[in-house]
Amino acid sequence: MISKYATEGLQVVSLQAEVRDGAKVRAVLHDSGEGSVHLSDSFQKLSSKEFDVQTRMVSDFLDKHGYGVGEGYTLQGIAKFWFANRFSTPLTVFPSQMGLNQLYDLIGQGNQQTWSTCSTRRAFLLPRSTEGRLTKTGIQTYGSRAANAIYRGGGPLMLKDSSDLTSEALQKLGFLDDQENADLTEAMFCFLNATRNKTALRLGGMLPVSGAPSIQVEKQLRQIFLSNAFSGQWQFCNKSATTLQPIIMILRQAKILSPQSSGFEPTRREVFEGMKAYAKSQKLPRMVTFNALVWRILRHNERNPCRRGDIQVGK
Repeated sequence: MISKYATEGLQVVSLQAEVRDGAKVRAVLHDSGEGSVHLSDSFQKLSSKEFDVQTRMVSDFLDKHGYGVGEGYTLQGIAKFWFANRFSTPLTVFPSQMGLNQLYDLIGQGNQQTWSTCSTRRAFLLPRSTEGRLTKTGIQTYGSRAANAIYRGGGPLMLKDSSDLTSEALQKLGFLDDQENADLTEAMFCFLNATRNKTALRLGGMLPVSGAPSIQVEKQLRQIFLSNAFSGQWQFCNKSATTLQPIIMILRQAKILSPQSSGFEPTRREVFEGMKAYAKSQKLPRMVTFNALVWRILRHNERNPCRRGDIQVGK
């Protein structure tokens, strides 16, 4: 930004920004391709000047070894390089500056060993929840709303490219399984309409056209998961009991489930069957999976005139 003003002939005075403590959550990628999250002390952010120096050096190194990301996310290249070379030390991918520091320090050691080049395409995923409200205690525990969202995601993943990459990624993110959510088309529908995912794809110019056939959307999502143009921070499908309370309330108001005064809490199977009955009575588009019914019913009861249109996935 400074250089843009300077090129216009304007005098620019650069002030050293205050360097504040960051998140108290660490997300680490292990050489198995699985990841984990844990709490730690807050970390010291780099100054903008230090960050620029490290980023340039790391980017040049990644370009040299075939992991360059162009205008994409440097962390994508760092994670794929680290995983391909099977370092025994886990890579910290959140906060991302810590991953940058790790590779920068490695380069600074002047190690002349032969590194593995980027010969296999991989997808880097860092599941996260939406950023809801966080109490003062929550801020003290996690450091920020973003850190809390990453902590709830459970840790990063590295997946090898294959014809089944889309379904594998959606399984890892909780949208697809072999029980209540076994329909790939509906899993893609739920993933695309999740708030954070939809926003990221729209801003990145990769949001599928509504109504596109399922096979086309599956191929497009495969390329999206492999792309360095996205951070890899995809919203996962939250299946905690608290997320079902709005649905249970709707079904009780429709007299499909017993009222709360009865003292009985419905089972998941009863909620599933109740949603099917409610969707049929309201003439909602037919859905066969648990996740898709939850989304359809909540959307049907939403009263927001400014909401964006849904992304449909054709059969």
